[in-house]
Amino acid sequence: MTVGVKPLITPSSAAVTTLYTVYGMLVGMSVQIAVRLAVEDLKRLDAAVARGAFASRAAAVRAGLDQLLREEREAQIAEAYRRGYARDPDEDAVGEAGLRVGSTLLAGEELADGEPGA
Repeated sequence: MTVGVKPLITPSSAAVTTLYTVYGMLVGMSVQIAVRLAVEDLKRLDAAVARGAFASRAAAVRAGLDQLLREEREAQIAEAYRRGYARDPDEDAVGEAGLRVGSTLLAGEELADGEPGA
């Protein structure tokens, strides 16, 4: 299909691959997939696009996937921290001082001079 296709980058050597855009999407850097949605979900998706929340259905799906994958990565990192601290916990005094400082900061209180973190 050549309609709507234009070079984005002109290669200056054999090592550079030309990327093309088709209707604004980079071809060669993405793969098209089919997704089945419930009719009600599709109606809500179309309503979000109509409101201008997303440029297109595809943009909405990409945004949702990006958020889902980001949350999954954050959960993996949190789990790695949990396993690491379970294996090698901080010294009790360090943990207690951190809890005091954290709870004080969360409460919006000032730290007293000489208190750890002050």
